[in-house]
This record gives sequence, C-alpha cells and structure tokens, in this order.
Amino acid sequence: MFKVGDTVIYGVNGTCEIVEISEFNFTGTETPYYVLRPKGDKGSVIYVPIDNKDLTSKMKYTLDEDEIRELIESVADMEPLWVDNALTRKQHYRDIVANGDRRELICLVKTLYHHEKKVKAKGGKLNMTDEQYYRTAIKMLCDEFSDVLKISHEKLIPILTGEKELPPKASA
Repeated sequence: MFKVGDTVIYGVNGTCEIVEISEFNFTGTETPYYVLRPKGDKGSVIYVPIDNKDLTSKMKYTLDEDEIRELIESVADMEPLWVDNALTRKQHYRDIVANGDRRELICLVKTLYHHEKKVKAKGGKLNMTDEQYYRTAIKMLCDEFSDVLKISHEKLIPILTGEKELPPKASA
C-alpha cells in the first residue's frame, strides 16, 4: 500500500506525489482515495479510489538511479520495431502506453525517433497518431528519469534513442 509522501508514476500523468489519503463522497458513498499531485503540473490533482484495482494498478513506484541506468543499458542494442500497418501500429502503441512498461516505452520512443529521422530526411514528418504516441511516451519516461537522474528532458531523449550514452554516475 502506498503512503503520503510516496512518489509514484501514474499512467500518462507521469510522476506524482501522494499528498493525501482521505475519504471523499464523489459517488454517493464515502470512499478512500489517494490524492496525487503531478510534479509537472502543480495545479492539478488526481483522485484515485483505493479500492479500484484497475486504477491503482496504474500507480507504480519510481525507479531508483541504478534501476533506470540498468534499464536504459538493457535496451541500448534493441533494434527499433516498426509496424507498417497504421491501424495495427496504433493499437500496439496504445497498448504500450496503457501498460506503462518502461522497457516497451523506451523501444517505442526509439522506434518513432528513428522513423521520424527517416521521414524528415525525405521532407516529411510523423503522422499525427505516431507523433501523439511519441510525445506521450517521452513524457511518461522523461518525467521520471529526468527527476531521478538529474538530466533535462532535452539531454535525456538522445540517451533513450541511443544517439548518446548516459553520463557516468555521480560519485556518492
């Protein structure tokens, strides 16, 4: 069970802090909720009913620096996985984003980054759906990874796509 003060990843909302656990009557019954505040949007509040397993399953503890480094290194040699059929690709990307698996999100970012480079070289751009999933995956990963690694989003994207390597770990 999560507690007040925990930092979690909540689906596409990115990194959030649990600021409160309280009962609210939103549906006619007093129900306990986690109250989340997204770190990137201090004005927003997200209420997650504690007894709703579908919604609480989207809450994941943030990884620590060693776990993030290991994850990034483990996908460094992975080849981008492009799906030619647009409808199949859209469903595949929707599943990856909904699942929130960080390894799959990195592969999605890497795939769309390299595809975008190819398309831009021919004078084109990503289609709207690919662009949407690319930006969503970047946000989901960069919110957490940037915060833990103390690296800006701009510097982190080339690391996720394999263009650059992670800087050495700071000495403790």
